[in-house]
Amino acid sequence: MTKSERSKPCSPSVEFDNEQILAFRLQNMSLSAAFPPSGIEEAFGGWVMQNTPPGVWETALHTRMPSLPLPHIEDALCLGKTLIQAWSLRGAPCIFPASEREIFLTALLPEAGDEWIYTRGISGALDHLEMSQEELLPLVEQAALLLEDTVITGKAALDHALAEQVAPLLSPDRRERWYSPSIYGANQTMGEAAVSFLLRPCALKQLVVFGRKQKTSPTFTSLHNWYKDQPVPPSSPEDSIPALVKRYLHCYGPATPQMFADTLGCSLRQARRMWQTVFDLVIPVKTPCGNSYLLEQDRETLTHAAGTLPAPDSPEAIRLLPPHDPYLDARDRTLLLPDSTRQKEIWKITGNPGAILINGQIAGMWKTRKVSSTLQAEAVLWTPFCAAGRQEIENWFIRYASFRGLKLQKTDIVEAL
Repeated sequence: MTKSERSKPCSPSVEFDNEQILAFRLQNMSLSAAFPPSGIEEAFGGWVMQNTPPGVWETALHTRMPSLPLPHIEDALCLGKTLIQAWSLRGAPCIFPASEREIFLTALLPEAGDEWIYTRGISGALDHLEMSQEELLPLVEQAALLLEDTVITGKAALDHALAEQVAPLLSPDRRERWYSPSIYGANQTMGEAAVSFLLRPCALKQLVVFGRKQKTSPTFTSLHNWYKDQPVPPSSPEDSIPALVKRYLHCYGPATPQMFADTLGCSLRQARRMWQTVFDLVIPVKTPCGNSYLLEQDRETLTHAAGTLPAPDSPEAIRLLPPHDPYLDARDRTLLLPDSTRQKEIWKITGNPGAILINGQIAGMWKTRKVSSTLQAEAVLWTPFCAAGRQEIENWFIRYASFRGLKLQKTDIVEAL
């Protein structure tokens, strides 16, 4: 039993319903019509935006700031560099304000005794190389110094370049194994595969970040080389671990340590250790999904959050979110979509569609397809929409096509009730 389980009341006296929780999250994730964000960094809602598939974060920002042109979003990442992209939560490419890199990178590093979930799968390579991760990681970190004055285009090229830096540091027998064919895929050496796994820890140590995309290929360099022509934005003065937990609870609360672990992609042991840093700031509450925890400072806001929701038949109640939008990353998915069969249509292993929300609940899905200089759109509705609601979906696709510099060719809106 953890300290929080021993010390907090077993029967929460405060209870919140679906409507309150979803309204609270919409507000905190810059999706509430009543609280529009005033700038790009505020639109992040204190969290990250995943960038897989590439470009999806731009759609997430467009949903929150529909009047912001795509070039302005790109400039914030590649010219002003107030935003930064690096492997972060669950080892995925994420974009977040550069000033918060300690929170979304350094804070995720496991401590002694914590399992490295981010590198799970590397054991086959380590067994073949007859090395431990503790032996190999410092060598890859040393190899990453190559990026201090280099930009590398393409992930495979990055794996290869760093593997070549590691090879001379190995004994002859290990070097032979290093160049043997990978067990993970074709056209890859075992050393390149090992490097690929260990790039995630290197990212958390701020040794590698994404650079400006070259056509469709990502580029990689070091944090300092990325900012070689301008000052590196100062880091947030907050203590990174409690700041991360508080931001999580502010976006996804009420929540539990297990939900926190699943969102970060870390072990439950690590999540519980981090959770303890805000132990005195949380209160136990009850939700439709069971007992959870909430930041005490958010109790009043959550209590009255439902009052900020527009009428469900108004256009303001509708939001179209891209795949992997931060809002959809909640682990208590039954709050967003009670139907377990339809959950499988929204949250897939690969190829997720976008989601259509009515006041925070998922009421359908959408997808688009680029055809030459045009965009084709399809929406599938799982609940009846009024004429104004259907028109808002059509209008969103028109705005989105323009945002992408395309012309909307057609929109199919079908019902699957």
